[in-house]
Amino acid sequence: MQIDEAHFRAIVLELIDNNPLACRAVLSICDIDFTDRVETLAVTLGRPSSLKVNLQFVQTHCANENHVKALLIHEFLHILLRHTSEIKIMTPALNVALDAVINAIIHRRLGADYSEMMSRYYEDAPGPLRLLRPMNSRDQWLWQNLQRSETLPSPGHHEELEFFRAWKAVYEGTLVADDMLDLCRRFCSQEIEELLKGGRGLLGGHCWEGGGLEVLEVDVAARLKGALQTIDGTGIWRDAQRMTQGCLRKPPPVSRIHGEWRSATRALLQRLIVPDPRSRVAREEPASFALPVLNASDRRGCLRTLWNPLLPEVVWSTAIRKPAGSVQVYLDVSGSMNAELQALLALLAGLLPWIKTPFWAFSTEVVPAVIRKGRLETHTSGGTSLSAVLAHAAKTRPRTALIITDGFVEKPKPSLLRSLRNQRIEALVSATGTPEVLENLGIPVTRLPMPPETAAG
Repeated sequence: MQIDEAHFRAIVLELIDNNPLACRAVLSICDIDFTDRVETLAVTLGRPSSLKVNLQFVQTHCANENHVKALLIHEFLHILLRHTSEIKIMTPALNVALDAVINAIIHRRLGADYSEMMSRYYEDAPGPLRLLRPMNSRDQWLWQNLQRSETLPSPGHHEELEFFRAWKAVYEGTLVADDMLDLCRRFCSQEIEELLKGGRGLLGGHCWEGGGLEVLEVDVAARLKGALQTIDGTGIWRDAQRMTQGCLRKPPPVSRIHGEWRSATRALLQRLIVPDPRSRVAREEPASFALPVLNASDRRGCLRTLWNPLLPEVVWSTAIRKPAGSVQVYLDVSGSMNAELQALLALLAGLLPWIKTPFWAFSTEVVPAVIRKGRLETHTSGGTSLSAVLAHAAKTRPRTALIITDGFVEKPKPSLLRSLRNQRIEALVSATGTPEVLENLGIPVTRLPMPPETAAG
């Protein structure tokens, strides 16, 4: 597959937006470094975090974009596994055990279109390295023959039968990393070491010193913990709860977070509300008028009647209803928002009177949206383009606007910001989102508070 740097970056952005297996937790904060100093791909986490890519390797071994995405997800899952499994020393057997489980996760969760990358790359892999790809038709035939001949064992038959059982189980998710490591250590540790010396290298970067989440930057650790909340540990670790350090929790119910989010959002809206004659909310304002009719509240008018032969005008006080203000709102409906979108809709449903109609949704384009009975009625084209929002705001000219997003957006051209004339735009970022891109553009950001159950994890 012929792929240049721009095409590779576009694939990364699409993968971050679709967010399979919560991979944006890592990939979205990594700068991309194209280099031949790594054989395949590798990720370093720190300041800055970097995704190192050997573009020649990608061009040689990836036949389509799904193959590139499989490589990226493979590397992301290595980050997740290495920092939650208390690895101190990386051995060849552990390399293969973790790679086998990672490739099996990709096969089970994302399908053969993705795992085809591993099937092609390890097609001729010998011995225990076959664990690094799903069984092909020939392997299935051998597996059936082994089962049929179980009563007539040949030399090495039991070992091969156990190997095939493990191979099948790991791709079904019933054999996990702990079991695979036991198997690799018990039967083929030395063989793996020899095969790796003279054979094809493993996918991804595998040279690291282990540690827990506590060795990472605070923000990176928080992102990884957030990713773990969305990934079921079944089929990854034998004791998923322990290996994820208590992070595998159900998200708190909307009712628990609605109150805190409503307070933060209401305060933000009040800052942005401007007069709007079409507002659905009315407010009462004091008013006065004069009539030649006495009342008890205007004492001076009553006194004037004692000496003035003409009945003077007396001031009457009342209140008149005027349309309240509103604010133009843009809601991010890209794929990366799926995890929190329902909770945000519940929040916005109670604040609709202060939201200017039409209410706008955006992905790579801005389209009208409606919330009916707690459900969002709109459409999305995928991706997340802040440029589309700024261009729409420049065209419709709202005095104030609020962008609701997780912050994983494409950086717009500076000229679009300059096209906004005396318009005030702020952003509301979801609890697990990132404010960096918006803040770097000079857009004021309010971040929703993390629910207590999640923050404590």
